[in-house]
Amino acid sequence: METVIKIIRKLYEGLISFLTLGIITFLLFLGSRTTAVLTQSEHLLFIEESPLSFLFWIMAAVVVAFLFTRFEWGKELISKINTDEKLYRRVRTYLAFGLFSVCLFWVLSTQMMARGDQLEIQEAAFRVHLGDFGELLPDGYIGAHYNQIGLMLISYLFSFIFGSQNYLVFQIFNCVAVAVIYVRLADLGAVIKLSNFNRLLVQVSGFFFLPIIFFSSFVYGNIIGLALALCALNYEYRFFEEKKKRYAFASALLIALATMVKPNFAIYMIGILGFAVLSVIIKKDVKSLYYVALVLIFFALQTYGTKFVFEKMSGLKLQDGISPYAFVAMGLQEGGLGPGWYDGYNDLSYEIVKYDTKAQRQEAIWNIKDRLKFFLENKEEAFSFFTRKTAAQWVEPTYESIFILNEDSDYTVKISAWVWWIISVSGSSVISRLGKIFQILVLFGALLFMLLFRRDGEYYKALTPLMILFGGFAFHFVWEANGQYTIIFFVLLIPFAVSGYAQLSELIAGMGKAGEFKVALNRLSLIIAAIFFIGFTVFYHGRSQYLAADTESYKAYVQASKEEVVIPDSTYNLKSESDLYVTAVPDPDKEYSFDDDDKKMYLNLSSEATAIRLINYHGRVRLYIADKNLYLDHGSEPLIATTYRDTDDQLWIIKPSDTDSQYYIIPCSERINTFDNRMSITSDYHLGYDASGNLVITDDSTSGLWTFEQ
Repeated sequence: METVIKIIRKLYEGLISFLTLGIITFLLFLGSRTTAVLTQSEHLLFIEESPLSFLFWIMAAVVVAFLFTRFEWGKELISKINTDEKLYRRVRTYLAFGLFSVCLFWVLSTQMMARGDQLEIQEAAFRVHLGDFGELLPDGYIGAHYNQIGLMLISYLFSFIFGSQNYLVFQIFNCVAVAVIYVRLADLGAVIKLSNFNRLLVQVSGFFFLPIIFFSSFVYGNIIGLALALCALNYEYRFFEEKKKRYAFASALLIALATMVKPNFAIYMIGILGFAVLSVIIKKDVKSLYYVALVLIFFALQTYGTKFVFEKMSGLKLQDGISPYAFVAMGLQEGGLGPGWYDGYNDLSYEIVKYDTKAQRQEAIWNIKDRLKFFLENKEEAFSFFTRKTAAQWVEPTYESIFILNEDSDYTVKISAWVWWIISVSGSSVISRLGKIFQILVLFGALLFMLLFRRDGEYYKALTPLMILFGGFAFHFVWEANGQYTIIFFVLLIPFAVSGYAQLSELIAGMGKAGEFKVALNRLSLIIAAIFFIGFTVFYHGRSQYLAADTESYKAYVQASKEEVVIPDSTYNLKSESDLYVTAVPDPDKEYSFDDDDKKMYLNLSSEATAIRLINYHGRVRLYIADKNLYLDHGSEPLIATTYRDTDDQLWIIKPSDTDSQYYIIPCSERINTFDNRMSITSDYHLGYDASGNLVITDDSTSGLWTFEQ
């Protein structure tokens, strides 16, 4: 029996280690060749990565590890943290509070409002208060997207305390969740023998991994679900270590709640169940099987209990909504935004079959088979598709966090210049580069862990997060692609990366001592990793042009965003092609008073100019007549200058013409918010003038060019 158990454990450890090495080396290979980026319209681009910069980052990591071992001044403090548990816990609390504060600062600075799926869920929860259950019908949002019903129930219960659609409070909960995430990631360090100081470094990494901080503004279940799932995993470890029932109940309840707020965390649940079964076998502890039963019971309660609650409240018989097969079918399609990216297939196919889940499932299965047949007959296309899809999800350094915050989002505040820069094209390109460095360093550190970690009799415990990582990788290999889905698995590598660098540091410094944990190179893992990397390099040689296909267009895209300010802020006289100037004249039939709410002036051309101050703001401009305290407004005919209004009617876009120093002044329409939209605006309708010299919006190209004279 002991021999059988040992074989099972060794097979499990060998298989998960092999698969993890394959994933890490593949992602490192992709990272050395390409970086996936998102435009503001959510289109994916693949830009070439310099092998030299990749090697520089790797060497920088080694140098940092080397220098860290040489600094004598910190050794006393490190030793104290490692031996003084109270000091460690105090610093851990400070770091958690600090990370919470950073996230809170971000949330308060942005105050992003829900949109898209976020908004649909929150509005559906509010409508339940009105006795309106229309969103639960087969053609309603929740009826179709049944996977969102758990978050809807939580939002509904949440509203009894904080009110409906209270996004700020939801975001503050996200901030708490971010702090919890890194505390629990650090706690995983105990399983892989991280010292107290190195566990603190796991928390410190949270200040540098910006996507998680950005996601604190996301009114969705990703961040809260991740915190719950990591707590569940940590409690499971404690249960099998201490056999206390409260840990079993806490773990089972928390993983059920995690799958409730976001069904993707079912992958975590499967990993948790896998570790539980393996622990029971290895430790021959059949009594602990009740933990497995608890997890399944709590999962069933949240799954069927949520449905039961809404069926009783509404009197409706809830349907299954969009078939999961539709997400797989969509995940295998070459979408307009990117490979496997959302293209509306799941919603459209559900509508076509009149909201019949079974009929949609059959249609999706047919589409899946047809697509797989295409891949079998066109193997190069298959390799290209799955390579680009993997890169789009795992080698996109922002994990779509900036796209979610982009200029098209709604905010309850006028965001400041520094926030605007982060979500702008040029700013996000810088954030993406910083994120790429963090991404590569984590992957390389995790690889070091696989090469240097000593595999003792409890090595299988350390592999549970890596088993979950493999589950997430395999699932999203065929499921709908999206970086915001894969980030919840990528973060699992952070404690392993810290462990890898810590062991490299010990190896360089020769710190291994008798009786302590020693570093020993795992030659088999090194050989396997080398074979993987060389194999990927040889296989993709000459056949991966698509990984660099958008390099030049992306450079031009970023450069164009930097040139968006066509005319700098200043005061100008606005001169027409007829050598006359824009002049503001009062309404002759009106007497103005100081508090007149309807104060306005008409605009025409004359030889006397009215000075106009041009004000650039977030990619658009206002034309302000300072001495009259009025703004040019295109919301009426004829055009007028009127008092400040917070509408698109007083916003303009300036575009150069083919003639030097002459420009088109184009009125903004509703939702022209992103740089991509502003780039696509044509000068067909622009500021011009009629035969009487009155300013109008016209499509006449002969009266639409303006010169800004200082």
